Amino acid sequence: MLSLKNDGPEVPTIPICHSGITPSQLPHPINNLNAINAIEPGGWAGVFNSLQAAVGSKGRLKIDVNTLVEEIAKIEYSYTIEKNLIRALEIIGLINSSQNKNQLASSIQKQLKEAGANPQYIEFGQHMVHSYLEPELSELTRSSLKDVLILKKRGGGMSIGQIGAINGPNFDVTIRSSELFLTLGIQNITHKIK
Repeated sequence: MLSLKNDGPEVPTIPICHSGITPSQLPHPINNLNAINAIEPGGWAGVFNSLQAAVGSKGRLKIDVNTLVEEIAKIEYSYTIEKNLIRALEIIGLINSSQNKNQLASSIQKQLKEAGANPQYIEFGQHMVHSYLEPELSELTRSSLKDVLILKKRGGGMSIGQIGAINGPNFDVTIRSSELFLTLGIQNITHKIK
């Protein structure tokens, strides 16, 4: 419970942590409350019981906590990993003004169907990245895209193309297929290959 500074009534408060923040990471004094992790089903019973008590309701709650947690996980994914993977694909140049997300997905599906494979990781070869975008890309690979986007630096240089000159490093680009497929909306890839 939090007390209002004006000596008003106590406000029942249960912090719900999500998107990588855990109850132990909450600042003081909020970390003293009974916080839960949004994608762990165990804490939700306490949340709903507290809400029920706060509004004076009685009876048995009818909620499928597992479905709730699955929906929360989907939402978290959409604005954490998916958003960051799309940004990384833009920086690398796999998504740009001439190739959008859907075109990249079609290209990958065609290549996998021809190869008859469903790899855990997909290699995209070498790509040059603008030097001013390298820090942003490196931060993504160290944080939210760790173990999803694997970059190996292969020197650097200058390239001149349709959009002008690019000065920066070359990277071998490898992306874990499960996250890539979710981000690009590729469904049941194993079934489609067979």
